[in-house]
Formats: sequence, C-alpha cells, structure tokens
Amino acid sequence: MSDEVEERDYLDELKDPFPLETVKYRQGPQGKQLAYIDARDVADRLDEVVGQASWQNRYICVNGVTVCEIGIKTDGEWTWKSDGAPETTIEAEKGALSDAFKRAGVKWGIARYLYDEAPPPPQESAQPQPQTQTSDAATEAQMRFLSKLLSNMSDTERSKFMDGLGTSPAKKDVSDAIDRLKARG
Repeated sequence: MSDEVEERDYLDELKDPFPLETVKYRQGPQGKQLAYIDARDVADRLDEVVGQASWQNRYICVNGVTVCEIGIKTDGEWTWKSDGAPETTIEAEKGALSDAFKRAGVKWGIARYLYDEAPPPPQESAQPQPQTQTSDAATEAQMRFLSKLLSNMSDTERSKFMDGLGTSPAKKDVSDAIDRLKARG
C-alpha cells in the first residue's frame, strides 16, 4: 500500500460519525433542531486520528471575525484549512474561538455530515434515562491507524508492541503510541 493511499485512509477517518451521545442539539431558525458537537470533540478526533504531535491550530482576527486555522502534518509538510466565526451572544470571545475551531474542523471533514444528515434529536421521555459513561477505550479509528503503522514491523515486533499496550488500551495510550511510531518514521 502506498503512503499516499495510507494517508488518505486515515484522513478519511476524520469524517467518521460521532457516537450519538456526543451530538448535541439547539433550536435554530424556524424551530429547526440544529445538531452540533463541542470543540473538545474536534480536538479529540484530531488527537485520535492524526496524533497529538501532527496537528496544530492558530487564530487570527479578520474584520472582527475570529478565524481558526487547523494544520495537519502530512508527508513532513503542514497543510492548513481555515474558517471563521463572529463573537457569540454568550461568552462572546470564547464562543467565537470555539465556533471558528469547529468550523475549521468541518473543512477537514470533522462532523460535516451533521449539516445534512444529522441524526434526529432524541425524544423526551417521561422516564429519566440512565447516565452513560463516556469510554476511555481506544476508538476503532485509532486502532485501524495503529495497525497501518505497525504493518511495516515484523510479527514479533508488532506483537511485542501490542503487548505493551495491553488488551484494552486507553485513547491516550494509543494516541501516544501513534505519535511514537510516526516519530520513528
């Protein structure tokens, strides 16, 4: 498999849908329910898919609009995509930073599907729903990308590496492992 195809595969993983419990809703124009995710979800997706050391963001202000640029390192080069947002009515500056970051993430495909194919909002129920705890376990996208990185190793090296992660590795541990493997080249 060529590096270009492998890179394309993991960048496509940025587009994977988020768990339903991650998607939130707010009232939009004409009573329409608008689906969204938090800025932390965007950062977590970038950490999981490309690794903490392979993405960065920066902000600039253009005519009163906060613009966020997200760069992802591919083939040793930084590629940047950006989008902006005005100040919001609640926590104006923080809202502008967060919205610009999420919008720049959409340029990379993160949660873009929510604009057209958002899951319907959950129905209110008379019975209180049990709280679901968010899992700290590594995601399927992380494990697929880790497997791609390990494919260049011998079976013995790969087995030893995976044994070091344990049977149910945490997101952070897999993200750190991805960063180490990418640094090795």
